[in-house]
This record gives sequence, structure tokens and C-alpha cells, in this order.
Amino acid sequence: MANGFKGSWTKKFFKEVKSSRLYGDFYYNQELTSHGVFGVHQKRLFGKEGGCPCGEQLETIEHILLKCKIWGKERDDWPKSWLQKDISDLVFYSPFKKGSIDILKKLMSSRLIS
Repeated sequence: MANGFKGSWTKKFFKEVKSSRLYGDFYYNQELTSHGVFGVHQKRLFGKEGGCPCGEQLETIEHILLKCKIWGKERDDWPKSWLQKDISDLVFYSPFKKGSIDILKKLMSSRLIS
């Protein structure tokens, strides 16, 4: 949660937060809203632990996609410059979108199993 205000994560990408602006892909919408199986969202909604299994205190979507060592193998083919950028510079870039959706699918699958 960037600053505690409703829609603050989504406002990184859009000036106004509107539910009518959903993009149709379940995983990509989680990326744009930060709502999903991510620790920080689960903590905020359900009071669960917000930490990442890698040991990071808060498991945010940005942590998962750009920093988490658990998903490092999935990022091996990504340009290293992506890891230095802000997620708002990457989220609409088609190759990043595809790679991030792949990670989110694997994350969701791993959470459903455990």
C-alpha cells in the first residue's frame, strides 16, 4: 500500500481510479490494482501475515515482480534495466506485461496448492 489512500497503487498508472477501466485479464488487473494473493493485500483485507515467503517484511506486487528472489528465475530473460525502473514505467510495456502475468499465474497456482 503506497500511502494508505484508496486506489493509491492504481493511481500510479491512471489519474482517476475507475472500475470501468478493467482490462479483461484477471492477472493483469491484479497487477494494476494490487488486489490479489499478495501478502500486503491479504493483510489489509483479512488480517493475515503480510510478509513474503522470501523473508521480505511486506509482499507487494512490486516486490514480487521486480525484487523477490523466489521469482528470480522467471526474470532471468528480462533486460536487467527493467529491474532498475519504476513499475509505472513498465506496466504497459507488452513484453513486461506478458512476463509479469506469467509470474502472477505461477504465484496464484502456488498459493492455491499450499
